[in-house]
Amino acid sequence: MFRKRRHAGGWARRDGLRRSGEVAPPGRLIPDRYLYRRSGRPWRSDRCEGSMTRMRVGPVRRFLEGRQGTTSIEFAAVSVPFFLMVFGLFGFGYVGYLDNDLKHAANNVQRFVLVKHVTDKATIAEFVRKDFLGDDDGLDIQVYETVSDGRRFLNVDLAFVIAFPGPIEVLREGMRLEHKRMIPL
Repeated sequence: MFRKRRHAGGWARRDGLRRSGEVAPPGRLIPDRYLYRRSGRPWRSDRCEGSMTRMRVGPVRRFLEGRQGTTSIEFAAVSVPFFLMVFGLFGFGYVGYLDNDLKHAANNVQRFVLVKHVTDKATIAEFVRKDFLGDDDGLDIQVYETVSDGRRFLNVDLAFVIAFPGPIEVLREGMRLEHKRMIPL
């Protein structure tokens, strides 16, 4: 839909050509070189307005209306690495989330042991399982006591194994996230 132009004092026709004998108002030039008026919008100053103005077509519509097939071939070539990168970013974010959550659980179990004076291994393991927000199937909890220089310490080792499906041995063994805390008793 195009706006209708109002003729400016009779000096400018719709096609923007100069009429013989007419003078432009002060401060305005008569457009004698252009078939269409220049846009009054500064962000579209390189385009002309009028019936020849090309309408913008959305990228999806342009893709669907493509007749030569080069767009779809280029998309097919680029789509596989693109989607692998997107899924890789989600996987990387998931590993970062699990590492942060495991660190949070290790800090909370250390605080729990120091404040509540709990040394029961089953109670500590249950507290970690409740505090860990991720899937606790891959969570490995080891609680044991050690003595160093005559002082007793309670060691809490938390590990989470992330296994990826696939035929490669490294992916089947998975990646191990570990956080250890040595708590004085």
